[in-house]
Amino acid sequence: MLIRGLSIDGLSNAHGVQFADWGSRVDLPGGPVGVAVADALSLFFGALGDAAHAAAAVEQVGIASASEVEVLEEEGRVVQLSWPSPSGAASLLHPLGLRRVMVKVELALDPRIFGILREHAVREPRLVTGLSADATVVLGVGWLFTNDLRTAAVGLHQVKLGTVGFPLTGGERPRWVDAILPLVCQALQRPPLPGDPGAPERLLDAQLSDSPSVRQGFDAAATACAEAPFSLGRLALVRSHHGLQVAFGAELVRARQLGLAALEAIRLVEAVHIRRPDILVVESPGAGLADPLQARDWLESHTSGKAATLEQVLCVPGGGV
Repeated sequence: MLIRGLSIDGLSNAHGVQFADWGSRVDLPGGPVGVAVADALSLFFGALGDAAHAAAAVEQVGIASASEVEVLEEEGRVVQLSWPSPSGAASLLHPLGLRRVMVKVELALDPRIFGILREHAVREPRLVTGLSADATVVLGVGWLFTNDLRTAAVGLHQVKLGTVGFPLTGGERPRWVDAILPLVCQALQRPPLPGDPGAPERLLDAQLSDSPSVRQGFDAAATACAEAPFSLGRLALVRSHHGLQVAFGAELVRARQLGLAALEAIRLVEAVHIRRPDILVVESPGAGLADPLQARDWLESHTSGKAATLEQVLCVPGGGV
């Protein structure tokens, strides 16, 4: 699954922004615009998942920490989120956006979703019209904020398969929509900026996992750290009186001693080899490396070929305008 097109309304720095014809690698605009696009995607995918996904999205876009978010669900769907302070939402919203954020995403169908739709087409004739070899699904999500900016109602407001639109009101909501949403909401990962304190424990969990594929992912991640563009030595985990730490090479040089480049390597190899989402959104890729562009090329190299772990990578440069 990958994103073909995107439109955004209501966000500061990205109000009225539209994109089309995205491929396996997307270099987003620099400055706050690129970050705003990443925020829009966090809000979009977060609204389609469970309470944990939605709360994580609120944290990713800087509204509130996930632990502060109260989530209201109806019929298994997230319909409302609340948090204590309005300041995060105030900085996120466009001043003329009327407290409403609308994000519409065009997704290329992958074999898993295509298979689900074919099964439902037996009972839903309109699906047959919408399905084709190169069909895409368009989903529109809305976040409507209250006047005090401490609560938002969220929901899916548009569904289109190919050229065929489907109603969502009342009992007209198609069953296939809820069948594909669990796959859609899990398709995107947006790892934190370098230095995530939870990374060592997650790496240890992967190394000791009872899943052979997860263990293989850890081994690939450890090996990647010794190769270009990182060239830090093979990743290892060390437990001492300082706690669990990440180290590199035969000398077990601690990540702290290698600076930001080591933290960036940890972030990228975990995302690419262990978490392996369909769509990876990376802010400031290559931070701390001698040549950050090599990091973007390395990410793109994992979107094709037999060893591909990603379908699409979106690079968010950050920085000034």
